[in-house]
Amino acid sequence: MIKVNLVPADILAKAAQKQQMFQLGVVGVGVLLVVAMVSVGHFTKAVRLEADQKGLETEYAKWQEEVRLIEDLQRQVAELRRRLDVVNSLLKGRPLYAKFMTDVVKTIPGGVWVKSMSTSSTMSTVKMIAQAESSSPEEIREWVRRMEGSGRFGPVEIGAVTSADVLPKTFAFSMTTTYTAEF
Repeated sequence: MIKVNLVPADILAKAAQKQQMFQLGVVGVGVLLVVAMVSVGHFTKAVRLEADQKGLETEYAKWQEEVRLIEDLQRQVAELRRRLDVVNSLLKGRPLYAKFMTDVVKTIPGGVWVKSMSTSSTMSTVKMIAQAESSSPEEIREWVRRMEGSGRFGPVEIGAVTSADVLPKTFAFSMTTTYTAEF
């Protein structure tokens, strides 16, 4: 059997072209719908993220205020601790010279006279430089022995001992030592 196509080829070509155009249009509309749906998804996600960001920024601002308050409190605590340390050091240092003088007086033998004394101190130590006179060298040696025996006086250094040619004979000397208090 032979089929004869009575429709001219121009019309068939135009029909095929229309069909191709329709198919391309459907594909184009489909692509546009997919692009539109993806764009709408991205847009809604962007809107949601911006809302979340504003909420987080508000919460961040609130926490920043709390952090600032905490830092202020920490500064105040540090300042109070510093003041407390000063008060404690003053309370510790307050009896230092009283203890020092008590311990010095306990060590001085009867034949020694302290003419002058200078001191410098830290929190628990006192450096002493004394100018004194003694009735005999044995009294000087006794003072040194008592100081070293007390356990509170560091190395005792005696300066040059000079004697006067007048009666009663006296021996002038200087002494340097370091006192460490026990609290």
